[in-house]
Amino acid sequence: NKLVDLEEITFKNLFNLKKLSLVSNFISNFHTDLNTSNKFNLTNLNLEFNNIKQLKNNTFKSMCLYLTTMNIEKNQVKEIEIDSFKCLSKLNYLNISFNQINYLFVGTFQDLKSLLVLDLSQNNIDNLKKDTFHGLINLEYIFLNNNKISKIDSSIFENLLNIKLIILKNNVLKGIWIFCVELISLNISKNKNLTYLDISNSGIACINIIIKENLDNFTKLELSSNKIQYLREDWLNSNTSSIKLVNLTHNKLELIKEHYF
Repeated sequence: NKLVDLEEITFKNLFNLKKLSLVSNFISNFHTDLNTSNKFNLTNLNLEFNNIKQLKNNTFKSMCLYLTTMNIEKNQVKEIEIDSFKCLSKLNYLNISFNQINYLFVGTFQDLKSLLVLDLSQNNIDNLKKDTFHGLINLEYIFLNNNKISKIDSSIFENLLNIKLIILKNNVLKGIWIFCVELISLNISKNKNLTYLDISNSGIACINIIIKENLDNFTKLELSSNKIQYLREDWLNSNTSSIKLVNLTHNKLELIKEHYF
């Protein structure tokens, strides 16, 4: 189709509508006031392949009762206002990949208490602050690959207590080459359900994985195709006994001492 805009009354009488797909149109603005006088029973919203440039506060307010799945993949979203997802307490899948997002406000996701999957891959995000993902208490899968992330707070994932998979590959994380004076540090001590951490191809020269408690489910650490040439002696510790695979291929390591693992 060639839809460009939606009038306020477009879906006025479709009270029992469950799934709405507006894929492959030219919609540039999904109205904040669209049917605010009505409360939808909508559970699935697909806006993939449109021209949406901004997500405004309360954009999905009329859909907050039942919406569980939302796809805004492959648009032109540059900005997400802090209350864009307010009241979407039942949403469990959110895909905003392949957009142009470069910044995430702290608190943007704080109302998404039921979210299980968050896909932010293929954007222009360059910085992740400590409480960026505050409120995502049930999140299990997060995709941050193929961004421009160069700065990341070591405690960024600390409160994601149910996280199982973290994909950070193909970013531009930095660290100084000599003796790891400055390094990428990630604290995953509280992520008891974490099974897989992927930070491959991200320009990492030095890394420190902070694990203060046993992570019985943590089995795979992917660090291939970075610039690591030196490992600190404490970069992993005894709390990672469950790990089955550490991939360090295509780095610049010249020596790994026995007690480093």
